[in-house]
Amino acid sequence: MLNEESKLLLEKRAKLNIRPISELSHADARKQFKEMNYIAHKDLEKIDLLSVNDQKIVINNTEINIRIFTDRDDSAQPLLVNFHGGGWFQGDLDTDEDMCRYLSKNSGFKVISVDYRLAPENKFPEGLNDCYEAVKYFHDNHEEFKINPENISLCGTSAGGNLAAAVSLKFRNIQDVNIKKQILFTPVLDYDFTTESYLKYETGYGLEKANMVFFWEQYLGTRPENFPLDRHKYFAPLRDDDYNNIPKTYIITAGCDVLKTEAEIYHKKISNKSDSTIQNFDGAIHGFNTGIGIISDAEACLKKVVEFLINK
Repeated sequence: MLNEESKLLLEKRAKLNIRPISELSHADARKQFKEMNYIAHKDLEKIDLLSVNDQKIVINNTEINIRIFTDRDDSAQPLLVNFHGGGWFQGDLDTDEDMCRYLSKNSGFKVISVDYRLAPENKFPEGLNDCYEAVKYFHDNHEEFKINPENISLCGTSAGGNLAAAVSLKFRNIQDVNIKKQILFTPVLDYDFTTESYLKYETGYGLEKANMVFFWEQYLGTRPENFPLDRHKYFAPLRDDDYNNIPKTYIITAGCDVLKTEAEIYHKKISNKSDSTIQNFDGAIHGFNTGIGIISDAEACLKKVVEFLINK
């Protein structure tokens, strides 16, 4: 059952005359998503930090935008790399800015958000490779970024959570950077649309099943079955068959989210071999964690995340 804040937020969204993504051009869909985010956050006072800087890095022969949040001037700060949500299809550095500010302010971590290339113009695995190469770039240039290369963690919301989990798997398998922790906020972890939560929250709860089908089509450009099985884990981490050496994990689920069940299954699978914690927020909707200053559960959630980050 939706809590009162979630009901109010969905009622406000309904008044914005949001059109289904399938009826819009890609440019208009992204514009609508950005406007929704702006309207929700425009009246909030920004959390003050020592610095918030936009930069560009060159990886995969492409310029990628990043945003660096820090409230310290240490020479070797712990690093949290964030991947924004938006179904691999929309979103940018503004999407999670308030959350990144909060996490940097309260954890003492430097937070770097990565503006990876979007589908369908850049289909899997290009966005994933952007995220992977960005983390490697920060590690290899740790002195420039004033970070501790031995204390790098990842986080992401929704599709960003998917990317964080997949990047962790790539680093585990390639073993060129050690990822210490991963935080998965209401993550996409599989492509099964018949789970209990998909059936229960298919429409009317913020993230529609139809939109998730659309996002998967944009990201992959084909059916998942058309990919070799050994690649499935990199777009659906729940399909990985090796649960060893996964970073210490904190999974956040929303009680009224189509993705809740797959996150629970993922936690159950990896917790047999890896250190994983899952926490559900009853009555919350998908992506609630980015609503700092709007949704009280967002701050409650992020406080727990800060504890997870700073504790060994």
